[in-house]
Amino acid sequence: EQDNAGNYQYGIVFTILDSDAQTKSEKVIVTENMTGNGEYYTVSGLVEIGGKIYSGLCPVGMSAYGVINYADKILDPTLISTSGTLSATQHPDEAYIAIFDGMDFDNPKILRDDRISYPTARRQSQYYNTLAAANDGYVYVFSASDAKTATNVSQQTQLNSGVIRINTATEEIDPEYHVDIETKAGGRRLVRAWHINGTKDYFLLRLYDSTTPVSFTNENARPNRLAIFKASDKSFTWVTGQPDINNIGSTSLFPYFEDGKAYMPIVTLDNQSPAIYVIDPVTATAKKGLTVTSASEITAVSKLEITQ
Repeated sequence: EQDNAGNYQYGIVFTILDSDAQTKSEKVIVTENMTGNGEYYTVSGLVEIGGKIYSGLCPVGMSAYGVINYADKILDPTLISTSGTLSATQHPDEAYIAIFDGMDFDNPKILRDDRISYPTARRQSQYYNTLAAANDGYVYVFSASDAKTATNVSQQTQLNSGVIRINTATEEIDPEYHVDIETKAGGRRLVRAWHINGTKDYFLLRLYDSTTPVSFTNENARPNRLAIFKASDKSFTWVTGQPDINNIGSTSLFPYFEDGKAYMPIVTLDNQSPAIYVIDPVTATAKKGLTVTSASEITAVSKLEITQ
């Protein structure tokens, strides 16, 4: 839709690939005022379970269309830029999750919670999935509380990095479940969270080393601490056995998980070849595995299945 000023509504495009039919189609949905607060959204992560797709809604702010057509939703007019838009959310202390019914993207069920900030992890223009389905009937929704680094104080969240969960049988948020990950981590914010395949409810967490709110690219952030979180008893344990935190140059945004183990690439600062560390979530211990001698870093690790 285009308004009288020539501004178009913002939205997102889903590309749907049918590998059997070898076809591609697209579905466009408008996200202006998707949650009723006048802001527009992008999505972070697609978790499929029981024929439903769960996705975190990430607020982008208000477009020129939104500023004009949802003027009553503007909380602070001084936040409007000279281009007539509002960057970043006015609601940093809220989390929204969309539940799409299979490939029907038109009428998602929207869930809201005010115990965590928006459910994603961000690195510059990249949004990283922080939703994961465990083998216990729940989808766990983590927030990195990236809004703590917002420039404007009114757009900064007061909520710590944390996790809530959605009961996939009722498609409702569990009102009794919330874990303050940041407090358990000694004031360190979350970077990423992954369910470890082959376990019921163990998660690998990657966290900042800094205890002050800094962005991923800040040289003082050092986003390389690793921990194990067990959802059922809300336990948090630092991983041992990896290189000293002061010697880690980087850990990966894309580790691999199989048969109850996590495979995390780690690059050190002592000119040693990068290696993949195998992490046992039950003991929260890491053991050095494959060393890659022909590279200075490992961006991601995955596995190819060989079929005859």
